[in-house]
Amino acid sequence: MSSDNLNLGIHEFAHVLHYQGSQSSDSSGVLFSRMYAVINEEVSETAFREQLMQSNYFRVYAFTNQFEFLAVILENYFETPLEFKTRFPDLYQKVGLMLNQKA
Repeated sequence: MSSDNLNLGIHEFAHVLHYQGSQSSDSSGVLFSRMYAVINEEVSETAFREQLMQSNYFRVYAFTNQFEFLAVILENYFETPLEFKTRFPDLYQKVGLMLNQKA
């Protein structure tokens, strides 16, 4: 298993998940949309965004827009979960909730 946090399959699946999650009205879709909104709100805060960028944990492409941010953080979430959880435990937990994963 690679740990470079580059995974085209996860990345593109994240875009599909984002679209589907934002269109669905079932409980999983609602949960996804709510947590996605919370994450985006937090990331839009300048100080937190700077912290994420300065960490060099997420590649620069993540900060292109909110859609790419989601795709990149999901790559990290699945490729290097322990590092993600250690470095950004609150964000890691919110991503897990967004995906309806057990922590």
